[in-house]
Amino acid sequence: MNLEKLKKNYEFSKVFKSGKRQFGRELSIYFVKNKLAYNRLGFTTVKKYGNAVQRNRERRLLREAYRNLEPQLKHGYDIVIMGRNSEKISDYHSVRADMLKLFTRAKLLEETTEICSE
Repeated sequence: MNLEKLKKNYEFSKVFKSGKRQFGRELSIYFVKNKLAYNRLGFTTVKKYGNAVQRNRERRLLREAYRNLEPQLKHGYDIVIMGRNSEKISDYHSVRADMLKLFTRAKLLEETTEICSE
């Protein structure tokens, strides 16, 4: 799987300004339709919590949880996944469960895909 990333500030700004959002216990997702056949991802964390090491760990957990859920997602979206509080991020399984709940609430999961929780 090749993860397409949002890299430019204006790409993030477009998603934040014109996209929809869902808030969970540990993270938030912002999403907007794009005109592409694949999803583009951006990961961000709130700088006021933790140090750089904690924020980088949080982004790694977010990337891995997304990578695991990606085959179940609809395509054609720009998605920004934001860790809300580095101190609350506990482990991979809680991040993945929160992300799955948010994607379900946002109706970004494929209808035919059976959700498997680990």
